[in-house]
Amino acid sequence: MQCLLAHRGYDRSTAAIDDMVWHIAVKWPSLRPVNGKWDVRAVDRWIDDQINDHECVNQIIQFSIRDADAVASSLTVSILIKLLSKV
Repeated sequence: MQCLLAHRGYDRSTAAIDDMVWHIAVKWPSLRPVNGKWDVRAVDRWIDDQINDHECVNQIIQFSIRDADAVASSLTVSILIKLLSKV
């Protein structure tokens, strides 16, 4: 998530992102039922309710090819760092 936000111009630490996700999950437990997986439809409705502008929501959640490239590049580097740190 951090690499996607950074790619989109936001500077957030992993801890800050984790804290916000935890806060949302606690405040709105229906978004993440007992099984621990996010309810995608409930999250979509929640975002719509929070923003009240369908076009703005679409821009936020749209995942482009460039987003995918940024995430894939970040994951590759992250995996390499973890592997090298175990050597």
